[in-house]
Amino acid sequence: MSLKPFLVPTTGAPIPGPDGDLPIEGDYVHLDSFWRRRLADQEVTVGQPPKAAEATPDATSPADKAAKTK
Repeated sequence: MSLKPFLVPTTGAPIPGPDGDLPIEGDYVHLDSFWRRRLADQEVTVGQPPKAAEATPDATSPADKAAKTK
């Protein structure tokens, strides 16, 4: 079983990783020896993933708007 925690850089900059950069907003990563070392060095921390944006009435698709006008 592999763990995939949501890690966030503590430096305020992307962290280069073995599978690509960890963005400033954070991302889920495979918790391997590389990321365990970044955690030990306090370059990253376990964070909360952002909540999904809720749809607003103004964010309807053009097809939905056309259907409502007919």
